[in-house]
Amino acid sequence: NRLKCDGEIGCFYSSANTLPLCSFKVEALLLFSSGMRPEEMLGVRPSGLCLRGTPSARITGAVRRDSGEVEEYTKSSSSRRTVPLDLCTADTVEEWLELKGERLREMGIRSLDGLPVVAELVGTKSYSTFMNEWDRFVGRTGFEDARPYSLRHTFATLNLAHGENIRSTSPVLGHASPSYTLDLYVGYMPSVSAELSNRYVDRLSSAPDGK
Repeated sequence: NRLKCDGEIGCFYSSANTLPLCSFKVEALLLFSSGMRPEEMLGVRPSGLCLRGTPSARITGAVRRDSGEVEEYTKSSSSRRTVPLDLCTADTVEEWLELKGERLREMGIRSLDGLPVVAELVGTKSYSTFMNEWDRFVGRTGFEDARPYSLRHTFATLNLAHGENIRSTSPVLGHASPSYTLDLYVGYMPSVSAELSNRYVDRLSSAPDGK
């Protein structure tokens, strides 16, 4: 499933963006803006982030639902990739890391690099803990039917519907090939055939005779 209209999408984004600074706000914005899978979002580390210039996040693994441990992707996997982040999400992530860094330093922990971005203090946040946060948020904001993967599908369908190139979108989603992405989302892409005949005849009509 996905968020189905621009108004619904805008309301979800506004609800997430106006949350006070916390790990779930970072989680929701990362999912909304990047198309990454929820399990991947939970495993992103600060060392894989670029928050200045052109912001991005390096995805190298995903949290296992059964154990809560981060399982690293193999180097040959298309899932191991870098995804772009918008400036608002990058700013929020930076603020969150600064806040968490202060808390960890008070505990005598100096480095954040080994800890996932969205972990509250130490250790990896489990998928079940994230889902409890998600359920509370969507219940409170009226998006009960939305699941975390809704944001991934919304990211894909909205970008493709607005003309983003499928060869650029597919690697961001971590798909094995653009043809796989096309099979999933072809119904959401704008039709380019409606005026094809007119364009074809117009080109012939404007060409010199015999050319």
